[in-house]
Amino acid sequence: MPDLSPRVATGLLAAAALAAGLPARAAESAAVQWRTDYNAARKEAQEKRLPLLLEIGSDDCTHCRRQDATTFRDPAVIALLNSQFIPLRVDGNKEATLTQALRIQVYPTTVIAAADGKVLGFLQGYVSADQLREQARRVVPSADPPRPFRSQELLAAAREDFQAKRYADCLDKCELITAQFTDLSEGKQAAALAAEVKGDPERLATASDQLDERAATLYLTLAEAWEKKGKPREAEAYLEKAVRVRPVGKLAELARTRLASLRRGDAEPASPES
Repeated sequence: MPDLSPRVATGLLAAAALAAGLPARAAESAAVQWRTDYNAARKEAQEKRLPLLLEIGSDDCTHCRRQDATTFRDPAVIALLNSQFIPLRVDGNKEATLTQALRIQVYPTTVIAAADGKVLGFLQGYVSADQLREQARRVVPSADPPRPFRSQELLAAAREDFQAKRYADCLDKCELITAQFTDLSEGKQAAALAAEVKGDPERLATASDQLDERAATLYLTLAEAWEKKGKPREAEAYLEKAVRVRPVGKLAELARTRLASLRRGDAEPASPES
């Protein structure tokens, strides 16, 4: 990545000095500690031997604002960037030399670079929190956080599931946390969160319904796989299971429709198996 003279957008907070010392919990509850001086960020990355995550956008970019309001507000992303990267944000319209050097075509574009400036990956356009974390870990293996960061990331996701009433997903994550991180405080917090779900009949009923929907979806997928193999009897068996598990709703309607279609073909001679 090229060296540039610093051109910092007026009014942006210069919070770079605080980022290195933020503990994970503070990072989760605060915000991404964006650097805005390109040269200073490059120097800091080299000194700390950390990769750069560079977001290039503009003030009038709709998807930049959307990404800032969603992806970069995700607790797991905040913890990851503040602890494992030097996050840098620049206005592409004001850094023409940089955007030309990197051949930036759309805003936002997220660039991941090694401490020496070698570009490791590009993400063009809006990216979700999951996509950003996946790309970060794919191109920078060291970005996979240590156990404490991983446990905090999982707990944050479990709490998000809880707030969104995705109780089955919440219980799955809590079970994983309590199994893998029994020695950390997150293990106890996950156990308490799971108890909140299991101790409330309405939440537990919702979780049960969500698990039933998962099972019905899996049975439908299995039925389709058996159909493709020319095994209609096996396909029917799994479609019947889908209806039993989820007797009402769109999945049930789909399963019954496919069952009826298969049964209409019962009178047709079966083709020999290859």
